Amino acid sequence: MFLENLDEIRAFPARRKFFPSTYRSLMGDRENVVYFDLNLDFYDTNSPYHGIPRFSLDCEKEVFAGQTVTYVNMQLAHYLGFREIYLIGMDFDYKMPKQHGSIIVSDKDDENHFHKAYFGKGKTWQAPQLDKVARSFALFKVMSEFRGVIVYNATAGGKLELFERIDYESLF
Repeated sequence: MFLENLDEIRAFPARRKFFPSTYRSLMGDRENVVYFDLNLDFYDTNSPYHGIPRFSLDCEKEVFAGQTVTYVNMQLAHYLGFREIYLIGMDFDYKMPKQHGSIIVSDKDDENHFHKAYFGKGKTWQAPQLDKVARSFALFKVMSEFRGVIVYNATAGGKLELFERIDYESLF
């Protein structure tokens, strides 16, 4: 997704953008870009941590992958000192093509995200593994509660019930 949207990501106005250090060659050194080391042992079949979520207490040292970019962002938010984290749009449910492998090339509009072009026709995406995402989120819930951080699910509908629900409209 990053490569397919690189120009838009570069042009998007933001005071700060956070990326794994492996993206430095694509993004370059920019005043508003912060790089972090992303530990990918979660995906490495030769690692003793393959498929096992971990939680970073020091994001300046490393951030742990956990099957979704949301998990990475939650660790960063926690490290930056946010005491409340709100998930918006985490429906935790996907409509999948009848036949697919682990990598999917869309042949129609995206039915799963906020915009039909997100993973729309011609876009490449990975088949979600929600069981692995759920394990990462469960670890985050335990660690964050232990450290006094609360995660709320402000998604309208959806199937993610691990985090306390809060009405999206009540946030404004």
